[in-house]
Amino acid sequence: MPDEAASASSQLASASSLWPAVLLVWLAAEIAFYFYFQYHLVPLANQRTPPQPYRGYERDRHLLLLKILHRIEWTCEQSDQDVRLFISKFLQQWFHPVQIGEQPAVGNSGNDKQHSAGSQNGKSNISHGPPPPPLQKVSSESMASSEESSVVGSNEDCIPLCSDSKRPQWTVPGLGRQDTDEFFAWAFFGKLPEKLQQSEVDELQICYDQMQERLGLVFPPGSGWQLQPLRLSLEDVNPLHRPLAVYATVWMIQLAAGVLLRAVGYQRIVSASTGLTGWYRAARNEAGSKLLPLLFFHGIAPAGLVFYLPMVLMGLGADGRAVFLFENKSISCSMTFDALTEENTVRGVTELVDRYLEPNAELAVCGHSFGSCQLTWLLHAPIRNRIRQLCLVDPVSILLSSPDVMTNFLYADSISKIRLVAASELFTEYYLRRHFSWYNSELWLEDLPEHLQVIVALSECDEIVNSPNVKLAIEMHTAEHVKDADHLKVVYWKDVGHASCVTSPAKWKDLKTSMLKQELALERQKTS
Repeated sequence: MPDEAASASSQLASASSLWPAVLLVWLAAEIAFYFYFQYHLVPLANQRTPPQPYRGYERDRHLLLLKILHRIEWTCEQSDQDVRLFISKFLQQWFHPVQIGEQPAVGNSGNDKQHSAGSQNGKSNISHGPPPPPLQKVSSESMASSEESSVVGSNEDCIPLCSDSKRPQWTVPGLGRQDTDEFFAWAFFGKLPEKLQQSEVDELQICYDQMQERLGLVFPPGSGWQLQPLRLSLEDVNPLHRPLAVYATVWMIQLAAGVLLRAVGYQRIVSASTGLTGWYRAARNEAGSKLLPLLFFHGIAPAGLVFYLPMVLMGLGADGRAVFLFENKSISCSMTFDALTEENTVRGVTELVDRYLEPNAELAVCGHSFGSCQLTWLLHAPIRNRIRQLCLVDPVSILLSSPDVMTNFLYADSISKIRLVAASELFTEYYLRRHFSWYNSELWLEDLPEHLQVIVALSECDEIVNSPNVKLAIEMHTAEHVKDADHLKVVYWKDVGHASCVTSPAKWKDLKTSMLKQELALERQKTS
């Protein structure tokens, strides 16, 4: 016994002596990773990538602008708002004031500065310095000199976009042609103004001509206030350093989640053509085989899909139906610059669905937050004809051309929960700034196929999505274009924020009840 006690004591002392060495190795690894992060990874993330093709607007970018303006004008007509005040605020929120001492952040343009903006409760909160002056009505002569102007009343009727009659000219306070050139060159071409080709310069001029002809909106020469446009794909990343231990922990959590998924009947799936990864579980019983297979797409979160497993395993997929869980490593706090394009994502999803399901099997698809953008991609691909049910939860894809989502996420206050948890992560920010195309990811309600059953779940106090505006847009669209109210259903959760549904069994039940009700309606249509 004394020998055993001495041996145990010796082993304990030996183990204790190893801890300082382990801590020193870990500290050295963290210091090395810090310098690797700052001087290798960040510069790599700041390398610009060419913009993705503008789906449907390749040669006619002004049509995208007119589509946005038409929605604004229609919204104003339905809600009795002045279209000029609405557009003025809309454009101003895409800019922020340049602070003295800010450094250039975009390309080689000396006029480009870093951005900082705040947001609260899902609504843009960009400061524009002093209160803006009233909207100005200008004549052709005053436009040339941009000096004389007179006030336009704010209570006049909204301006119809389809009219060919001449309109009183007016300007957006604080914005000159130089300011809007920088913004529109990014928004509709993904470039700096000086990088535009002549055909693109001509197309940009058409945008200005259309705004003047249809709305009377003009922009004085030069620059107005000291404002800088928000242009995410042309700006440097602005990440917060995360220790190597964070990425190691995320990796281990994902490994553990993989063990759990295999234990409950899921198998790992990989697209041979694109590398898209995910998990699949076949229908567990006869009742589940009669339900629509569910395709689930997660949002931005540490460990990505892992965050959503309780919601799927004990909620949306708990009825025994076939389930596909697709991963997006680029928004999962994973150390990778390998981002799948929209084309490869859609091709990978189609390949995996065809591999495990019967040909032309009908589908239900669900996406949370950023996952709603991937659903938009699917609706513009051949697989759209197989989708019968679309479930959008806290969707960022609706009204994506409005400034709310971008400013509330990427330009949130430096101490906000959104920035600390997700927006400031290097690889996530790299993906959003270098590989995300807003113009291909916006879900336009009028583009929803007629055969589709749609559920939109919104959180009233969403910090990213302007849920009241999205709800209003859906209600106006439904009243105008949808005959059956259940065809496009809104679930509206009061007094909760973004992603609150992910950890709330009561909200899983809300979604599940709505989904099953629509599926029953689809079955009745087939048998009638």
